Amino acid sequence: MNRVYITVETLEIKYNFLPKDKKNAECKIRGVLNNNSEIELLAYDKVADKCYRKLEKNKIVVIEGFLNTEMKIIILNYHKL
Repeated sequence: MNRVYITVETLEIKYNFLPKDKKNAECKIRGVLNNNSEIELLAYDKVADKCYRKLEKNKIVVIEGFLNTEMKIIILNYHKL
C-alpha cells in the first residue's frame, strides 16, 4: 500500500449510495494539486459521510490516504487548512 499525504483544493464533491456493494456510501472528490494537476479522490462509508458533511468546494485540505490500482487516492483522513 502506498501511503500519500497531499494538499488539494477541492473543485467538486459528489456523494453516492452503493446498495449492492460491500461499501455503503462513496464520496468522489475532484481536486487540484499545487502544480495545477487535477486528481480524483475517493472516500467510503464513514469517511465518505464525514467528507460530504464537512468539506466545502474551493477549500484547501491536507489528505491522508493511499493509491489504489487505478491511480486514484482513497481517503483515510483529512485536515482543513
